[in-house]
Amino acid sequence: MKRILLNLLLLTILSTASIFFLFFTSNINHYQKNGFIRTFKSNPIIKSTYQDLNYNSFYIAGVTEEYLYLGNYTAPLMLLTINRSKNDTQYSKIEPSHGDEVKAGKISVDCSHFFLTDNIQHKIWSGSLSNMKADSLPYKINWLSPITEFNNGSFAMKSLKANKSEVLLTKESLTSIIHNDTLLQKQVDGFFCTDGSLLYSKSMSRLIYVYFYRNQFLVIDSNLNLQYRGNTIDTFTHAHIRVAPIKSEHTLTLAEHPLIVNKKCSSTGNMLFILSDITADNQNRLESRDSSVFDVYDISTNKYKFSFELENWNGNKLTDFVVSNNIIYAIYDQYLIKYYVKPETFVD
Repeated sequence: MKRILLNLLLLTILSTASIFFLFFTSNINHYQKNGFIRTFKSNPIIKSTYQDLNYNSFYIAGVTEEYLYLGNYTAPLMLLTINRSKNDTQYSKIEPSHGDEVKAGKISVDCSHFFLTDNIQHKIWSGSLSNMKADSLPYKINWLSPITEFNNGSFAMKSLKANKSEVLLTKESLTSIIHNDTLLQKQVDGFFCTDGSLLYSKSMSRLIYVYFYRNQFLVIDSNLNLQYRGNTIDTFTHAHIRVAPIKSEHTLTLAEHPLIVNKKCSSTGNMLFILSDITADNQNRLESRDSSVFDVYDISTNKYKFSFELENWNGNKLTDFVVSNNIIYAIYDQYLIKYYVKPETFVD
């Protein structure tokens, strides 16, 4: 009996010690420094309105002066149009030509027309918002996402190099193809380590590529010439990813969840807004779980301007956003929130 009690006491001590160890190491991680600080302006954001979309599968497909457009991952041909001043909504359905099947469609809207991409079939359809009919475009490149349209029918995209294991940026129009294999720089494998977001700034006539896993973005002209490489304010200069081979398919895959530095981005005018996943030294790591932090850069001067936070909504983290002039639209699960950025916020 004494031996049983002794064993139970020993197990209790070991269990308690394990809990204290986990708590201690967890707290070390919470207060680990990342070597940079953010400049937060006082109350720069005003929450305006919110709207229940009823479904949590929406993403932002585009924004114009009058309308906000939302696509839906589970209904890839459906487009929700929201009048920005009246909040009226209207559903439309895209009709691909010749009854084309769309397996993994994603919609992007620009002014009066849209384009629909299918990353599985490497197909692109384009059409007018006036009738929602989509014609397949005869592009030749087996492109990889992200892909963005600019200059009336030209697309910028990632594509595979000749070795099939690394990627480069490509511009394709109906009449020409331009490759630039020096823009995306290999750090680990040349495929996953160069992944990122691709934007087009109309006001600047520039493409912007923001890496997911390192503190860098590229500003590129419409012919894929590099203007400059900018750095985000964090210190993660190298992609923290690990890859492993899939021997049966002769390909690579991510061996573990990567450290994401820049999750999403949007541009308006000469300002680049980046949703960061890295905590600064002047932030509380535990409290930062209850909000999303944005860093703002002036791409005309390559300067960091300021940062701000948006609190979670109903316990949900932000999943998508777009900035239009001084208005931010953000999606949290099934909710769409509209924010105003105070104009004086952009003044130094």
